Amino acid sequence: MATSFGPDFTQIETLVDKFKHSQNKYSAYMNLKKAITPSYEQFLEHVIKQPNGLKFVIDMRADLLSILATTKSQELSDLDSTLYEILSSWVTLGFLELKELTWECSASMLDNVCFCLVILTFRLLNMNACILSQIFQH
Repeated sequence: MATSFGPDFTQIETLVDKFKHSQNKYSAYMNLKKAITPSYEQFLEHVIKQPNGLKFVIDMRADLLSILATTKSQELSDLDSTLYEILSSWVTLGFLELKELTWECSASMLDNVCFCLVILTFRLLNMNACILSQIFQH
């Protein structure tokens, strides 16, 4: 996805030259803007609007971050930046609804909160283990 549907840099260079010499700057700008925007951005914007699309994109970014931890790739870093921008536009405080957890809450909500706490605890323990291994290696 990152390489096949990323920006076409040859086309962008051509359009930059056309922009410099264009009489109709707005039209040239719109063509350049369209070329700069990777195709996968439109795809991800469509996916995130589908049922469970937000979770899919969040999981995709989590997978991508684990790949980026071991692999250096400009295309994957660019994809990660796009995912970050899309997610930060969707996951804002305005969309969150704060509710008090009580015994009257549904069992599925309580189960989901417990699951998230276990995952968070595991990630923190894993992060601490990585930090400790880095410290003791030096």
